[in-house]
Amino acid sequence: MFATDGCTDACGWLAATLSCLAFGSFAVPIKGKAARSVDVDPLVFQSYKTFMCFMTSWFILLIPDRTLQITDNSDFGDDDGKEDANYYYQSYHHHRHMYNISFTPWGIVSGIFWVPAGVAAIYAVKHAGLAVSQGLWSSCIVLVSFTWGIFIFGENVRNVVNACLAIACMMIGLWGMSYYSHQHHYPQREEILGEDNSEKETFQNEYNHDCRDEGAVHLVDHPNLESKAGTHSQEALDHETDRIQINGLYSKVETKVHEDHDDKKSFSLVAYPISQRALGLLAAIFNGIWGGSIMAPMHFAPDDAKGLGYTISFAIGASIVTLSLWIIRYTYCLYLANFHFIQAYKSLPSLHLATMWLPGGIAGMLWSIGNISSMVSVQQLGVGVGYALTQASMLVSGLWGIFYFHEIKGLVVRIKWMLAAVITLFGILVLSYEHK
Repeated sequence: MFATDGCTDACGWLAATLSCLAFGSFAVPIKGKAARSVDVDPLVFQSYKTFMCFMTSWFILLIPDRTLQITDNSDFGDDDGKEDANYYYQSYHHHRHMYNISFTPWGIVSGIFWVPAGVAAIYAVKHAGLAVSQGLWSSCIVLVSFTWGIFIFGENVRNVVNACLAIACMMIGLWGMSYYSHQHHYPQREEILGEDNSEKETFQNEYNHDCRDEGAVHLVDHPNLESKAGTHSQEALDHETDRIQINGLYSKVETKVHEDHDDKKSFSLVAYPISQRALGLLAAIFNGIWGGSIMAPMHFAPDDAKGLGYTISFAIGASIVTLSLWIIRYTYCLYLANFHFIQAYKSLPSLHLATMWLPGGIAGMLWSIGNISSMVSVQQLGVGVGYALTQASMLVSGLWGIFYFHEIKGLVVRIKWMLAAVITLFGILVLSYEHK
C-alpha cells in the first residue's frame, strides 16, 4: 500500500485541487502557434496523452511502500520475537522503495471509458469550440460521477437533497462559464460598410464571390433589390443593399467565431442531415456521459490496487485500448485500400512528431498529473464527490483564457463569467460540507 493510506479527507481535497490545476492547464500548450499550425487527428492527440499517461505512471514506484510499519520491538514479546522484529524492521528499510505492482483488469475497463471519450473530446473541441464543449462535458461528468457515487455505490453524504442542489449549482456555474467564455463580437455598421460607395462595392463583390462558392443567392440577384429597383430612389436602394450586406456579414462573422465552416459539410445520420458542428456537440455530450464513468471501475478493484495503486493498471488498460483503436483504424484503411498494406499504412494520420512532440508531451504530462491526482481524490472522497470536484478545472482554464489568451473580452462579460464561477464555487463548498 502507498503512503496515501494514512491520509485524511484533506489529502483528497488537496489532490482534487491539484487535479483541477492540471486538467485546467493541459490544453494551454496545444493552443500555441506550433500546435495550431498542423491539423492533428483526434486519435493522434489522444495517443500523445496515452503515451505520457503510461510513461508517468511508473514514477509512483518511487513512492515508499509503507505496508509494514514496525516501530517498537516490544510488540514481539520474547527474545526470539525481538530477533524476528529486527529482521522485519531491517527488511522494511531495505525494501521500502520497492512496491509490488498490483495489476487489475478493471484498469482496462477504465481505459475503455477514457480513450474513446478522449477522442470524442478532441473532435468536439475541433468542430464545436473549446469553451462550449468543455462546458457540456464537464456538466455531464459532474452529473454522471455523482450518480455513480451517491445512487449506485451508496457513498455517504449528510443530506442527499442538499448534495443534489450543490451538484446543480456546479452544473449551472460550469455552463455559465462556458457560455460567457464564448461571446460573439459583432462589428458595427460603420465598421462593415465604411462611408463611401467604393467600400460598399468592394464588399458586394467579395460577398457575391463567397455566395457563388457556397451556392447561395447572389446579392445582386436578391429579390428585394429587384422589386425595389424600379420604384425606389437610389438612396432607398443603397439602404436595402446595406441591410442585406450587414445581415450577410453578421452571418459570416458568426461563422468565423464558431469556426463553423464545417456547418456547410453535413452527414446523414439515420436519414437526417447533421452538420459537423452538431456532431461536435454530440461528441462533447458523449465524452461527458461515457467519460464520466472513468473512475467507477476503481470501486471494484482490490484494496492494494486503488488510489495511486490504480495508476499503472489504468495506464496499461488505456494503452491496450488506444492500440486497439489504431488496429481498427488501420483495418478500416486496409479495407478502403482494397487490402494494399502499404497504401493503407500511408493513409493513416500523421503523428506530426517534429511539431507536436513538445506541446503534446507537456499537455500529456499535465493531463497525467491531473489523472493521478483525481485517483487519490476519488479514493479519499469517493466517486460522487472526488471526481465531480475535478471538473471545477474549468475555473482554471477560464482564468487562462482571461489573463493569458485574452479570449474573454469586455468588463461586463468578465463580470458575468466571475458570477458563474462564484456559483460553481458555492456548489463546491456545499458539496464539501455535505461530504462525510
